[in-house]
Amino acid sequence: MMLVLACISCNETKYAQVINGGFWYDTEGDIIDAHSGGIIKVEDTYYWFGEAYGNAKSHKTHDFKAIKCYSSKNLKDWKFENDVITKNTAGFEDCGHLERPKVIYNEKTSQFVLWAHWEVMVWGDIEHAAVAYCDKVNGDYKFINHFLPAGQLSKDCTLYKDDDGSAYFVFDIGSHANIKMAKLTDDYLAIDRVVNENMFNETHREAPAIFKRNGIYYCFTSGTTGSDTNPQRYSTANSIVGHWSDLQGIGNGDGFNTQTTFVLPVQGTKETTYIYMGDRWNDPGFADAKNIWLPVLWDGDVPSLEYYDSWWIDASTGKWTDSRAE
Repeated sequence: MMLVLACISCNETKYAQVINGGFWYDTEGDIIDAHSGGIIKVEDTYYWFGEAYGNAKSHKTHDFKAIKCYSSKNLKDWKFENDVITKNTAGFEDCGHLERPKVIYNEKTSQFVLWAHWEVMVWGDIEHAAVAYCDKVNGDYKFINHFLPAGQLSKDCTLYKDDDGSAYFVFDIGSHANIKMAKLTDDYLAIDRVVNENMFNETHREAPAIFKRNGIYYCFTSGTTGSDTNPQRYSTANSIVGHWSDLQGIGNGDGFNTQTTFVLPVQGTKETTYIYMGDRWNDPGFADAKNIWLPVLWDGDVPSLEYYDSWWIDASTGKWTDSRAE
């Protein structure tokens, strides 16, 4: 089965159908190659950034090929925009792995800022954070630096921009001892200070994804079993720099054979749907892993996940359905 998006009409809504379990194709008919990335919405357009492996054969020996950017207005038709970072980008020539790219916009500087996990040529060799920026969301990003954030080795990471414009870099330290949160400087190009030394008081967590709903902050994470699946879990906080709750399970015992990469709020004219974006790393292999998207379900403020072979999302209204008719 391929991951396909098809559009259907349902009363006043136009739904895009998500079919999980296979590849997702762009408007040119090429497989979308955008792993462990994130999405930013600019005006009426969604921009999806992810790491590309091309024809890489091995999880352990591949070099990154590019950070790719795709765009869509309806979450159905994804157009390839640009390789925003490549091995030929000045400053990235010695980068062997560039993973989990996330992009946020800085209104003060009018710049789009990208943070990612950086390693040299061998896994565990040099585990840094890398920063780049661009004046255009889909342009060629310029290298700023790669470094140890707050003096710590850094692996899986994410960015979160709060309602007041403050931005945070959340990262799994190299030994998987814990997940830290650091506030960024006003230009989003460097670490200001660490605001949480250990978000969950628990070891061996990675793949953080943060979002906010009804004034509550949520962070989804996975365990550290590499390409093997494990339960995904979540934590909540009333203040992003405050106390985070103990981790609770979400989904089934193996995260529906996925690992968290991002949670996308689709805010429409009628409601907001939160989409869990996961990577299925072992289907069939790391370089051509599948994208699995699922709607987050809610019982009050408690999230849950169920697996759908297919479901429908309307980007304009923000509504989703698991059937053709409501």
